[in-house]
Amino acid sequence: MKRILFAGFLICAFALVAAAQSTSGVTGTVTDPQGARVVGATVTLTDTKTSKELTTTTDDDGVYRFVQVPPGEGYKITVTNQGFQTLVLSNITLGVGLTETHDVQLTAGNVAETVEVVDQGGATLNTTDASIGNVIDERRLKELPIQVRSSPAALIGLQPGVVGSNVGAGGGNRAGSVTGSRADQGNITIDGIDANDQATGQFAATVGNAPIDAIQEFRAVSTNPDSDEGRSSGGQVELVTKSGTNEFHGNVREYNRTAKTAANSFFNNRSGTARPQLTRNQFGGSIGGPIMKDKLFFFFDLEARRDAQGISYTRTVPLDHFRNGSLGFHNGVSGCATNARLTTSPGCITILTPAQVAALDPRGTGGNAALLAFINSRYPRANNLNAGDGINTGGFTFNAPSRRKDETYTNRYDWNVNDKQKVFGRWNIARRTQTDTVNSVAAQFPGDPETSQIIVQDYAWAVGHTWVASPTIINQATVGVSRSGLLFPTDFE
Repeated sequence: MKRILFAGFLICAFALVAAAQSTSGVTGTVTDPQGARVVGATVTLTDTKTSKELTTTTDDDGVYRFVQVPPGEGYKITVTNQGFQTLVLSNITLGVGLTETHDVQLTAGNVAETVEVVDQGGATLNTTDASIGNVIDERRLKELPIQVRSSPAALIGLQPGVVGSNVGAGGGNRAGSVTGSRADQGNITIDGIDANDQATGQFAATVGNAPIDAIQEFRAVSTNPDSDEGRSSGGQVELVTKSGTNEFHGNVREYNRTAKTAANSFFNNRSGTARPQLTRNQFGGSIGGPIMKDKLFFFFDLEARRDAQGISYTRTVPLDHFRNGSLGFHNGVSGCATNARLTTSPGCITILTPAQVAALDPRGTGGNAALLAFINSRYPRANNLNAGDGINTGGFTFNAPSRRKDETYTNRYDWNVNDKQKVFGRWNIARRTQTDTVNSVAAQFPGDPETSQIIVQDYAWAVGHTWVASPTIINQATVGVSRSGLLFPTDFE
């Protein structure tokens, strides 16, 4: 019974992986100088960063294959066969979710002699499936602008057939739509585990976060995804976290942006409102290296962000005559438009004095003194006469303070158990506290407290095991959890 339960667990775990592979592969054909296929040649794939090796032989068609290989750069292919010089193809990069093709032609000679070919390091033409998408490697990810450093998933918006995420008001499900699908129909995986935000349905939202400096590679598929990509009809985003290597690597970073590099808005300038405050700091660091050389590796990354900025709002407030108990109305003069305003057509508006308002009141009291006192104490004076109805109300434009505080922790361990087995574990913790300007406003009027917050308490983990049972049989099982935690308290503590 225990064996049956264990087998069932392995099947379920394998099914989870089959839904979203975040691995790579390499294949190719080995030929002699005349172009004939070389059968039985020994092909070794070496990860020069960790000294991990995989070995296979070419089949009856002279073809070799390596599947379920961790993506990344720094791979080397070594081909040997009796009667031919050893050929070494170095500087190979394997893109996530792709099977790269590297054909090899051997040269007749002594096997002790070596011919080394240095690859350009880029992705090869995808000839194994019909999917259309791009792989963005670690270097290009690091060169991203500051606005998208917190997560690379939104980069799918740069792919062909994708509607940009900033389509303006009324965009709805068009914002982030991939080849006609709804924006919330994208599929995001990190190390093969689902990381989709199922609660809010936002475009490219990632549970647990995935900071740029913690990602080894990124691939976005906009068209013709394979059956193993996932359960969504939209774009497919595959992210793979970094691993440690036999050498220690790390970085310390900070990105700063202030209001000095931003222009004021048209409406702020029109109302005489100052440029909103803006101070954004994104900072952090990472370190990775060996715990046991060639065997056990670690990687850790911290990504943090601090924002202090102003958000421009325009509120409808009473005009000065209304604050004093007077009342304006359209006087119905011939030729006056129904949308006439005091600033554009003063002759079309009649202002009743407080005494005239009281005369129209059956009780003769006119404006309520308590209400007028509240209006004058609560509402600021209009500074934007183009807002409101232009008769009794105008607009007040101001900058409300907004804050944000983020921390994302990413940790990963890789263990080369032996030549045939490899285990990895990864966890993420994402914490964020920010002023809620999505569902509410930063403040109703200057000096008011913030109305509400958004608090994120996400975490995610994944554990995977790869077993090369034979040159033609590989089993990979990955299990994990991605939990989204959202809170909306109304007060800061």
